[in-house]
Amino acid sequence: MISQEHSAWTNIAAPFNDDVHWDRPRYSFPVEGDANAVSRATSAPFMNAFTFLDANKWFDLNKYHFLRFIDRLALRLGPTYVAPNERNPRKSFSILKQAPNGVYVAVGTERGFIGAAATPNASHLLLADTDESTVLFNRLNVILLKLSKDRTDYIHLREKADFYEWSRRATEAELTADERTLMANHKVFYFWSWHVRNFFFLRAYSVWSLLPSTFYFSHYMFNNERFRHIQEMAKLDRIKAVPINLSDTPKVERLVEALSTANLRLSILDLSNAWWRAYIDRSSLVALVKKFAQISTDQSIFMITSDANIWYLKQIWKYFGFRLKEVASEDNLNKALNGDRRIHGYRPNKLQNVDSCEDIF
Repeated sequence: MISQEHSAWTNIAAPFNDDVHWDRPRYSFPVEGDANAVSRATSAPFMNAFTFLDANKWFDLNKYHFLRFIDRLALRLGPTYVAPNERNPRKSFSILKQAPNGVYVAVGTERGFIGAAATPNASHLLLADTDESTVLFNRLNVILLKLSKDRTDYIHLREKADFYEWSRRATEAELTADERTLMANHKVFYFWSWHVRNFFFLRAYSVWSLLPSTFYFSHYMFNNERFRHIQEMAKLDRIKAVPINLSDTPKVERLVEALSTANLRLSILDLSNAWWRAYIDRSSLVALVKKFAQISTDQSIFMITSDANIWYLKQIWKYFGFRLKEVASEDNLNKALNGDRRIHGYRPNKLQNVDSCEDIF
């Protein structure tokens, strides 16, 4: 019999799957084609984001090649929520090592995978984001971690394996029906190829991208210990990607209730730079922190980042960690945060005590 705790975790994403408009991907260009092919494409989760083309029509093929060029241009010249934009996540590791046992909650793509892999006490990973491309990347990456035999095999599946190998390996593995559907769709493979298999994915969009990147040394696929940790979570079905807007307080309540029902405590709430007012208003941020405080211990961590440089020129992020319960009030949160992009009274890349904060008000 499946326990209530196990069921709550396994189905944690289900209530939110209908909240994301998969038919409006951030970087895709739908093209009209064969109705049957489109129907097949849209019959699976997320597939209405990737419209199939009729390969028998030469004008559709011309559109296809042109749109592939435009797609590549957009990916190279503009930021996406799929590609990481951090130069050195390793600077956060001193904070992550102090986190207690529990679930690592993160926004974004690789931010969560890298963070959880580097957090020894993280037992689960919950990737919460409202961007459909981000959620799709996260779910595909979990599948690749499940399919891989070891770190070398994972790199092969991620960077080199063709669509037919993806489909074959997925068929042979113990995956869910939805996971097999994703891996059997060549438009999903196209999405992965263009977003991930390019020069810029492991390099921040900046002048630093042409130099050897310290990002490599932070990534789990280049470290055996961190890779084993994140792969074990994937194989034990302890990584979930949830489409949710964290500024939607009622939905955050449902998410926290599900984590509580699953008997999980918070290890880290990692908002990256999603605490900026451009992404979440201050009242919703306060409500978010208060809700996660309900499943926190005294050692649970609230981690954020702030950029100290001009966008696109350096993108060198600073990491700030706090004991979450210490900032779970509006006054204490305001002691740590001021405006959209500046954090006062704290040294970066360290775990902070809110009582030592410089009073900026």
